[in-house]
Amino acid sequence: MNPYNISISDKKLVAKNTWELTLQCLETGTLNIKAGQYVRLVIPEIAGGTLENSRIFSAILSSLMFRDRDSKHFGVVFRESPSAFKQYLINAPIGAQMLAHGPFGDFILPKQCLETGTLNIGWVAGGVGIAPFLSMARYATEEKLPYHISLFYANMDKESAAYLPELAELERQNPNFSVQLKFGVVDGEFLPVGDCRALDLVYIAGPMGMADEVKKILAEIGVGSEKIKCEIFG
Repeated sequence: MNPYNISISDKKLVAKNTWELTLQCLETGTLNIKAGQYVRLVIPEIAGGTLENSRIFSAILSSLMFRDRDSKHFGVVFRESPSAFKQYLINAPIGAQMLAHGPFGDFILPKQCLETGTLNIGWVAGGVGIAPFLSMARYATEEKLPYHISLFYANMDKESAAYLPELAELERQNPNFSVQLKFGVVDGEFLPVGDCRALDLVYIAGPMGMADEVKKILAEIGVGSEKIKCEIFG
């Protein structure tokens, strides 16, 4: 897939040491990104090859993008770090250009409900692993999808948790969407046995250590690996 040119159209802090950038595609045609998919950004000005000038981000899609398939905008969210790539994104002016590849990935909502009834889906997010779930929650709410979705969202402290007001608003708008927060280390109390055993699918997105701990907890309470989809962030 050929790269396409994008530019920074907005940037803002959304939590402690956590930035969201809004990016605009400068090419003709549609982006065709599905909620939950990711893109690879490339900053050619950074030396060192793909290890230094390229990073993968889940694409954050707005509700407007689901209504207007011709929309040219999507977002990315990331924690601050001293890496040349992150520092470029933080300090680059509005209008700065880079390249994007994608979209990629199948970390998306299932196409249809089970014939026997509504799917019960669990999302477990750690830190900026909230990104794909924010897009999917917006999409599920906008399209009034019948899935029952439980979001378990973990951060070290409340100040580090991005999008809390919007998640509360989505929970208010969508009776099939619920949010449980955890500030501190993920443990068994965060993932109730009864709730998790009732899930048809579990999506995990976050740092590797957190994801491994969640998979361990799920295995101990009898949730099979065939029900689990996982993406590593960080």
